[in-house]
Amino acid sequence: MKSEIPKHSAIWGQIIVGELKKTGLSERDIRKEFGITRSQLEDPDARWSFDKTAWLFEKASALTRDDLVGYRLAQSPDLVRKAGLLAYVGVSAPTVGGYLRNITRFQRVIGDASKTAMEEGPDTQQCGPGC
Repeated sequence: MKSEIPKHSAIWGQIIVGELKKTGLSERDIRKEFGITRSQLEDPDARWSFDKTAWLFEKASALTRDDLVGYRLAQSPDLVRKAGLLAYVGVSAPTVGGYLRNITRFQRVIGDASKTAMEEGPDTQQCGPGC
């Protein structure tokens, strides 16, 4: 019995391709290099394997000579608009702990490529404004 490859939203891959196009690479060349179809780039509901997204990050890092390309993309104000409601649920949390709780709770919406759990206990510290 062949196991199912976990899949998740292709939004990160779509965003990476958009960034690579800004470097002067053509969409056609990018699609050929990464084995991506036009419909996968245009469909906001497209899903593919997590391995493909991880590979895209590695290639984008090499092509741009930027080891922090993913980190920089995550800071983009356009990301929330492109990634949709789930991204908003994460970034609208007032604390990192809130972000982690929200993402842990709603991660299944993105896909089945990862599974996380969050446990809070007496050692969990909360920090208010001014910390």
